[in-house]
Amino acid sequence: PPTIFDAVRPASRGSEEWWAVHRIWENVVRDYSRRLLSHPSDKLAACAGLAEMFAHALGATYVAGLWHDTLLVNLFWQPCDDGAGRLPPASYRHDGQYRAPSWSWASFEGEVMPRVSSLPDSALRDESTEFQAMAELVECAVMPEDENLPFGAVVRGLLTLRTRMLKVQSIVGSH
Repeated sequence: PPTIFDAVRPASRGSEEWWAVHRIWENVVRDYSRRLLSHPSDKLAACAGLAEMFAHALGATYVAGLWHDTLLVNLFWQPCDDGAGRLPPASYRHDGQYRAPSWSWASFEGEVMPRVSSLPDSALRDESTEFQAMAELVECAVMPEDENLPFGAVVRGLLTLRTRMLKVQSIVGSH
């Protein structure tokens, strides 16, 4: 809604307004990711204007389609399946041109869920007792293609996390 972008000051982190803006961004990402662009490499550039308005409304730093202050949760984006748990083969196609770091939803060709649906809103809250991060953000940076367009295309991204290594076992048919 236009009223979100009329605010002079960003929404306070954790406020109802802040939550509303985050949920709207998640809807924008899902809707936008299913669009077919003439030039897929323009994915971030095409949503730069919206991203800039959301950055102001959230008071947050934008990093290649994600928000720095909630990055650990934002990394839980996932490709949408066909309803039967299968990703369409076209989703794996890529034109070979770099458009975003691999950890960003913008690097994926196809529709994405910006957050795993089972991950609760409280996962974003600092005071959450339901969700405990298993990683610490050490560093995250992106290099824009044009320094004058920080919300546009990027040529490189860096993400460093500190975490424990866990032994995992793949179970056929599970997600």
